[in-house]
Amino acid sequence: MDQGPNYDWTTLWSMLPEKAQANLVNPATKAIGDGIGGIFTWIFHKPIEYSAIESAKVESLKHMTAEKISKIPQDKMTLDKRGLMIKVLEDSRYSLDSELMREYFSTLLAKAANKDNADKISPYFSTLLSNLSSDDAKFLKLFKKYYEEAPGWTFTPPYYIADGLPIGRIAYFDKAKPFHYVISEADLLLNTTDNIKSYSKEIDGLESFGLMKRDYERYDPRYIKQFEKMEKLSDLDYKIKALKGEIPNHIVVTTNGDQPFNDASLQRGMLNLTEMGKAFLNIILM
Repeated sequence: MDQGPNYDWTTLWSMLPEKAQANLVNPATKAIGDGIGGIFTWIFHKPIEYSAIESAKVESLKHMTAEKISKIPQDKMTLDKRGLMIKVLEDSRYSLDSELMREYFSTLLAKAANKDNADKISPYFSTLLSNLSSDDAKFLKLFKKYYEEAPGWTFTPPYYIADGLPIGRIAYFDKAKPFHYVISEADLLLNTTDNIKSYSKEIDGLESFGLMKRDYERYDPRYIKQFEKMEKLSDLDYKIKALKGEIPNHIVVTTNGDQPFNDASLQRGMLNLTEMGKAFLNIILM
């Protein structure tokens, strides 16, 4: 189906049965069962018929969406973005293998039906979601933070989207030539379990989508403890001692085939969200 910039989503919406239109934004009676079944069946019946999509995954998306929409106050529901709702469902069709992706799409759909969020959603958001890998989707969760110091929050703390995350990479160099270095490990971050991992593949893709950007020229001093933890988890002290010959050197790093480097450091930087990245994550993660 043509989904170009001039596609008439309003016409597509008008082709739906009136009951199906109502069910999409008014799942008050049978939210989990029939609530939005009409529109889902209309969009997904052909892919299911030809075994392109598993019906169980469509049902999972339907249940997630119905549950979220059923929580929207009646006076907050809107049909103003009805064309966008159809586009979200169309874009979701071949991204349903991942439960997390189904979660993101159901959130985006429910936000489009809510007056408080509908105008904050770009049509590009669902296109972007449909192009994310499962690894990309998991990586985005690292930007969801919570206020640890928030007084009075005993159970679930309030969340927010971090504008940026501390990022580091190991640089090997010769002390006599500090500006002649080689990067052997790129884009290290602390994950949700406070282990260190390289996310270069995910960052390459998400940066190409215009959601974030690496900056190794400066860093936020509030993340000093995280950088120190990254240095420890990356075995930086061991690598420096090995390069200096203080312990057996199992690291092979040379300067264009000449003498080995004799020192190393963690280059500190930030992985910053763009304005579009902030808008996108504030919709799908919050």
